[in-house]
Amino acid sequence: MIFFKTGDVDQDHLVRVEHAGPITQERDADGKLLIRSQGDLVIELACIKRVTVEDMVTLRAHEITEVFGSTSHYLLFYGGGNVRLAYASDGTLIDLIVDGVMVQMSGSDRLSLRIQDAA
Repeated sequence: MIFFKTGDVDQDHLVRVEHAGPITQERDADGKLLIRSQGDLVIELACIKRVTVEDMVTLRAHEITEVFGSTSHYLLFYGGGNVRLAYASDGTLIDLIVDGVMVQMSGSDRLSLRIQDAA
């Protein structure tokens, strides 16, 4: 399990990462932390206020379902990546599952989704 800070030192800015297999961590030229894994990663984020798609042209399909006071989104990207996210009526993020899509965290409360770079 890995903990790292995304902002100030309080609990709301800690991110916990659990991984099932080997991971690599590195910093890119801009100083951003990159975490890559061939297996599953579980990331616990204290507070997410915004989830965006970096380039809408890469989005193949978007399905929205409303059930019992929550809203779920399914995003399918060209190349096969997909994202499932659900949030409560008050805007609280309930669930976020990402497969084959890169997630960039900005500040301590914003995520940007984009297709993975070609290896």
